[in-house]
Amino acid sequence: MEGPALRALNKLLNDFGHDLEMRLTDERVNGLYGALSAKLRSITPYASPGIDAAPRERFIPMAIMMRVMLLGTIRQAEKRLGGGPRAGP
Repeated sequence: MEGPALRALNKLLNDFGHDLEMRLTDERVNGLYGALSAKLRSITPYASPGIDAAPRERFIPMAIMMRVMLLGTIRQAEKRLGGGPRAGP
C-alpha cells in the first residue's frame, strides 16, 4: 500500500477522532484523492474532484479501494514472513 495515501487517510481519521464536529469536506476528500498514486486514481474515477457528488459519496469508493489494497498488502507480508492469516473476525 502506498505511504502517502495511508498517511492522508490516517490524518483524516485522527482529525475525526480529535474533533467530533469535523465534517468530511470537498477539501479533505480532494487531499486524500491527491495523495493516491496515478494508478489508484485511475481505478477510482468516481472520487475525482471533477465529479459532481457530495464529499461522502466521493470518499466511499476511495475507502473501499484502500481497504482492499491494505488487505492485499497484509496478506503478502504474511506470506513473505511465513505466517498464516491472523486470527480474528
